[in-house]
Amino acid sequence: MIRNYYNYKKNKYGAKKTKYNGRYYASGLEAQKAEELDWLLRAGEIKEWTPQYKWELYVNGKKICGYKIDFRVVNNDGVVDYIETKGAQTYDFMLKWNLTQALFDELTEGESARLYLNQKLVKQKFLNEIRK
Repeated sequence: MIRNYYNYKKNKYGAKKTKYNGRYYASGLEAQKAEELDWLLRAGEIKEWTPQYKWELYVNGKKICGYKIDFRVVNNDGVVDYIETKGAQTYDFMLKWNLTQALFDELTEGESARLYLNQKLVKQKFLNEIRK
């Protein structure tokens, strides 16, 4: 019997896809943040939130890459928060994160906006064990 490789592939950093409210999130930390945002919405603390908000990152008119930030949150005062949740910082993530920070004013032109990194970093010893 042939087995589908993708069904058995694990995330090398230990993140587990987590279902919350009918949607799959890349990790438990991300799903936990989604639940927190739902509670804030129900309590009237925020106006709305959107998961996986997509940006195209351009430098000098040339597209460098696409980037999906985990959450876009509109606060009651109109300020927009962009939130990324991370448990492990990879080279690719840091490259895109730094590029996003550098281009943030262009990406949010006309918005009063803030950029946040919600981190719960896993310990290096744990990462080394996973990579073995």
